[in-house]
Amino acid sequence: MEELTMADIKSRCVSRAKRLVRDKFPEMAGVEPSLEKKRTVSKGMGRESGDPDGASTGHYVVTFEKDVSLPGGGSLKRMVRVTVDETGEVVKLTSSK
Repeated sequence: MEELTMADIKSRCVSRAKRLVRDKFPEMAGVEPSLEKKRTVSKGMGRESGDPDGASTGHYVVTFEKDVSLPGGGSLKRMVRVTVDETGEVVKLTSSK
């Protein structure tokens, strides 16, 4: 089995997230997301142990943002976050109203 590079992992994560968001939230189609490595701070980790960033989980958060027009002329910032693991499998999906 060939080893994946970090660029391959990031590309796989973003591609999977884009397909999911396009299917579930058509108004978000065409939005270029931001990608960041997910960090968590568990008991015994973090500032107290000298690790200010917490522990890495192997998960990535892909965030989509767009101003969506509302009936009546207003707009709303729509945000969709997809948490994926390094194989590209979706772990969690959240969205704003």
